[in-house]
Amino acid sequence: MDVAANATFLSNKILKLHPDFAKDGIKNGSRLYQEGQNMFQLNLVDYGGVDPVTGKAMYWTVSKRQQDGCHLSRAHRRLGRCYANARHAMGNLLPTVTGGFSSTLEAFGFDLSVSASFQLGGKVMDQGYQDLIRQVGKTPVKTGTRTSPRAWTPQNQHTDVPRLDAGDSNADATSTRWLVSSDYLSLNNVTLGYTLPRHLVRHAKLASARLYAAADNLALFAARQGIDPRQSQTAVYANSYTAVRTVSFGVKLTF
Repeated sequence: MDVAANATFLSNKILKLHPDFAKDGIKNGSRLYQEGQNMFQLNLVDYGGVDPVTGKAMYWTVSKRQQDGCHLSRAHRRLGRCYANARHAMGNLLPTVTGGFSSTLEAFGFDLSVSASFQLGGKVMDQGYQDLIRQVGKTPVKTGTRTSPRAWTPQNQHTDVPRLDAGDSNADATSTRWLVSSDYLSLNNVTLGYTLPRHLVRHAKLASARLYAAADNLALFAARQGIDPRQSQTAVYANSYTAVRTVSFGVKLTF
């Protein structure tokens, strides 16, 4: 039996910025660059859940009190300047460790090999899910069915998904609502083979004969079903192709 494994630990730090940005850092969309911090730091609004009375999305302010026109600690009115000023450091996109392992086992003519890869400790923006929710919000959905989303309704007030309202741009605003763990375990290959005994193949003037079945990209275990953190270390999208699962069978003959 053979076993192999590897791991790569990832870390970085911004050592120096221009003096004009040394105090507050550089804000670029959903990213925040600060001295002494990781360059993959996120700059996001903290999602505050759903107002059970109105069904509107709520977002925490930085100070969790009235600020720059925000509505107290949870701003569920139109965000405006409140949204921009409520952004702050909310996690790191860079995973702590990535790696893989493989194993091969041989016994009684059978051979089994398995290879897998993994990632731990990072975050990723599930923009594919965000885009899908935006599309659902523009389409009437019948409630009370198995296909209904977990969106707020007068009968379903305690949920983390705002009411479906195509006119409410705040409902799907970029925030920690779309931030999920980028941890994953990917089963990349499993191969099972059987080598026929020599006394069965020598009459056919063969040195050996092996039958095998192989499966590639067999399974992916991630924080949310449907996302593939292997796409990117910053964001994943619903319309991006992922690795295709394939199963093959073969015969190897040695003369």
